[in-house]
Amino acid sequence: MIRQHREKYPDLQSSQAAMIRAARTAAALAKQHGQSLLLWRDGRIVRVAPDELPDLPEQTPQAFEQS
Repeated sequence: MIRQHREKYPDLQSSQAAMIRAARTAAALAKQHGQSLLLWRDGRIVRVAPDELPDLPEQTPQAFEQS
């Protein structure tokens, strides 16, 4: 099914990987500066302290598929 979406929307192939990289960078900066981030959880926007930020995958989806 994922392959069908990729063939149908080739311009979006890298968007998920880019969003994960951006989220990882934002989380790292928030932790570095002790700032909270706003996240969408359970249909609401919530403020999350830097020590409560969820872990993000080390690899992007494209890297998972290539391995």
